[in-house]
Amino acid sequence: MKQTAFILFVMIAILAGTSCENPSLEERIQQQEKQLQNSEPENIDEDFLQGLVDNYLAYAKNHPEDSVTPYYRFRSADILMNTSQPADALEQLDILITRYSGFAKAADVLFLKGYIYENQLGELGRAKEVYKRFLEKYPEHSFADDVAVSIEHLGRSPEELVRIFEQKQKENQAENSSDK
Repeated sequence: MKQTAFILFVMIAILAGTSCENPSLEERIQQQEKQLQNSEPENIDEDFLQGLVDNYLAYAKNHPEDSVTPYYRFRSADILMNTSQPADALEQLDILITRYSGFAKAADVLFLKGYIYENQLGELGRAKEVYKRFLEKYPEHSFADDVAVSIEHLGRSPEELVRIFEQKQKENQAENSSDK
């Protein structure tokens, strides 16, 4: 009996020691997120970011029904978008749209999808479709005005946008001076 208790004690000690040395996936994610928050943007290594994305997606694969999974997919899409991996970011956004339609950031997901099509892939037709769907689903969202402006100016160069802005400014000044 004493020998069985001793073996059980040793096994528990080994398991406890192993779990301390090898943090769970969720603990690694939390450590990486904390490290990311404490880093200066210019000092963030792309390999580190890819490791965080890999951990987010591994967690999502292993725990598809967990309440944190859509947040991890959203964060991975954000990192992928910002590390010039738009196709991979779109894949995560599409998963969020199809599998997690009730996700609290569903409007942001749709907005980012349109943004990627417009600004990273140059697929203006697709961007316009997504932006229109955004306005249909979320007309009162804080991004709605930005989306409407994006649709209005799709495909215009920065120089054209500056000219349009300057023209509108002149028109507003003329209108304000005639009101006096």
